[in-house]
Amino acid sequence: MYKNPYIILNIPRNATHKEIKDAYKKIVLENHPDKHHNKSAEIKEYHINIFREATEAYNKIINDEKIYDIDEDIKNWKDIWGDMNNSDFFKNLAKIFIDNNLINKKNKNIYKFANQSIKHKITLSVSYKEVYFNMKKKLRLILKHIDEPLFFDIQCGTSFPNTSKLYIDDDDIEHDIIIDLVLIEEDNFNHIINKDNKIDIVTNISLTLVDYLEGYNDKFLNFNDELIDINIPPFNKEYYELSGLGINNGSLIFKIKYKDINIDKWHNLSINDKIDMIRILRNLY
Repeated sequence: MYKNPYIILNIPRNATHKEIKDAYKKIVLENHPDKHHNKSAEIKEYHINIFREATEAYNKIINDEKIYDIDEDIKNWKDIWGDMNNSDFFKNLAKIFIDNNLINKKNKNIYKFANQSIKHKITLSVSYKEVYFNMKKKLRLILKHIDEPLFFDIQCGTSFPNTSKLYIDDDDIEHDIIIDLVLIEEDNFNHIINKDNKIDIVTNISLTLVDYLEGYNDKFLNFNDELIDINIPPFNKEYYELSGLGINNGSLIFKIKYKDINIDKWHNLSINDKIDMIRILRNLY
């Protein structure tokens, strides 16, 4: 459907060249995606459409009704913005489109013109031991728009929770490779990552009523294969924490679950033993 470009830019047909530029620039600044990145998808799409309509309208007025395609070629950008004599503003506009994924990564010239790197996000799964002992992982990455595989060494401990690597391709385009390290939960272990980057390791332990009354003392094989002494005092109901035995000086936390009494063993008790036990328990409550 044809849309009058003068109505879109809200200018009269006899508008001067400066008035046309000013009207277009005003719409661009009010509706660029960077201003609305934290809003809903519907609102972002609404402002993007206004931005694109204004760009097409400006192009029609200035360039004899030629349709302007944002993603086609960097020369089209220069045709529209060159007469503004403001390359910084143009580069900022290109950056806005790059930051909001409105430019295809195949269009490397746009990234080069705007002095922006192409960003890649990679997720790397790591174990508790790899982070705790700062083990080295060798990565072989195959990324879109890069012909050859890339090889990197990652120190899991010092790189956690994320790190970045820079690669410059044959066209002198920078690729910023962001690597997010994600901890894998292990058998009988999970984790809590705190704001100070300390990592608490959480495990489960089953105790009896006797342990509740007397306390629990035993050896425990930690996630890092270290055999440690645990001494849980009496009357601990929910958890027991050992500071400094997690990752990055985090804690080792035992979630306590008390076992039910074995019904078969209960039935094997004599009547007198049952009476005595119930009497004792009643006296405790």
